[in-house]
Amino acid sequence: MYLSLLIISITALFILLFFMKNKVQKTQLKIIFVLLLWCFIIWCSGLIAQILFSERTGIPPIYFDYIVYVAGAFFPTLMLLMSLVFTYTKINFTRKYLCLLVIPIISLLVLWTNDFHNLFYVEYSINIDDTIFGAYGIFFTVYTYLLLIAAIVIFLKHSIKNAGFFSRQSLLIVIGFLIPIGANIIFLFNLFDTNPTIYTTPITFVGMAICHLFAIFKLQFLNVLPIALQKVVDQISDGFILVNEDGKMVDYNKTLIEMLRIDNIALRSKSINELYNSLLANGNINVEAISKAISKAKHDNERISIENYFEKIDTHYNIEISSIFQKESYIATLILFKDITAHVKSREIMARQAEKQAFTEEARNIAHEIKSPLAGIKRKCF
Repeated sequence: MYLSLLIISITALFILLFFMKNKVQKTQLKIIFVLLLWCFIIWCSGLIAQILFSERTGIPPIYFDYIVYVAGAFFPTLMLLMSLVFTYTKINFTRKYLCLLVIPIISLLVLWTNDFHNLFYVEYSINIDDTIFGAYGIFFTVYTYLLLIAAIVIFLKHSIKNAGFFSRQSLLIVIGFLIPIGANIIFLFNLFDTNPTIYTTPITFVGMAICHLFAIFKLQFLNVLPIALQKVVDQISDGFILVNEDGKMVDYNKTLIEMLRIDNIALRSKSINELYNSLLANGNINVEAISKAISKAKHDNERISIENYFEKIDTHYNIEISSIFQKESYIATLILFKDITAHVKSREIMARQAEKQAFTEEARNIAHEIKSPLAGIKRKCF
């Protein structure tokens, strides 16, 4: 039964690799994801070889586990790297990232020399309940779970922050990884008295492969450009701030800080009154008008614009206030600051030119009116 299920798992992984070969563009994310799949294939291959050849050849089962742990040692590191690449789009593999390979390499060396010191396994068994880990084996298990937890937290944090664009893809990937990880935790600690073996976790790779197939080919997980949303909004020319129902600022961009020339006082989770106080240092701000506009936009779902001039920085802003609703439920208020100084000054120049032209025209008319009687008098005199 275990052999059949492991063959099904490794087949599912190869199918996933086959479809990814030409249908997914080559990126760092794809490369790391492919390496992860190969780790799982090596994992399944080692166990299949153990079932087929251990009893027939008399080779101790632990020696086949040496192959399995080539995958087991590196896949937590690859998981962490994949979560970082998904968050930052691309990473440069500097020394700090290469340091992540140190513990997997040491772990393999400790495992392969376990016969001499029993630091990894005191007692090895196919049945997990009968396995006794050595001091280093316990350390490596804890280290593995810490890396996996960190990777999943990074995935989820990025998904929540960028909800609505990347969330479905990354959440499906996380669910896919959680299937074997969760199974491993259940089997390792025998939470449901399941009498597990070392073959049970790899069998769950089928569920993982199904989730990943759906995420990659249906939701285009590996074809999206996973740029951190904050980096995108920081490039927007308008400053924005998002205010929740309690009047607290939940998000803003770098442009807002630069254009309003205020100190970055970590506005997130602060009351909008703190922004008002910072803006008052740059000149008059119509706090009452903005507060009324926020209230009106919230209740009437209108977009309201207010012009405000900041004397100390000689800048005119159009403050645009609108509310964000989801399924008719109020979520937050969006406040956009648009620099309209150039427009206002152009308008003032045009107004002055129009005024000057009108004055010149009026002066011409007056001169013409004065000139006409004088011309008549001149004719009479001659």
